[in-house]
Amino acid sequence: MNNAGISQLGLSLETDLDVDMSVMIINVLGTISLTKAVLPHMVESKSGQIVVLSSASGKCGKLTLFWAGLAKSWEAARSSGLGRWI
Repeated sequence: MNNAGISQLGLSLETDLDVDMSVMIINVLGTISLTKAVLPHMVESKSGQIVVLSSASGKCGKLTLFWAGLAKSWEAARSSGLGRWI
């Protein structure tokens, strides 16, 4: 199960860049890190599944959850592409 995510409720214009960066780093790099850790073993054994959980904010973003929605939208696209490659 590959699920990492935090959000910051507030308008993007009103949040500090450090907060925005934290949301993106955890939401994006968290899932990348886990995938990179397990994928070589899955390819070698020719078995396994990665289940990625995302959020509705990735499809229908809210202005107050802008960065979390952007990260989840990116994760959905990356997972879809990775699934076709594997």
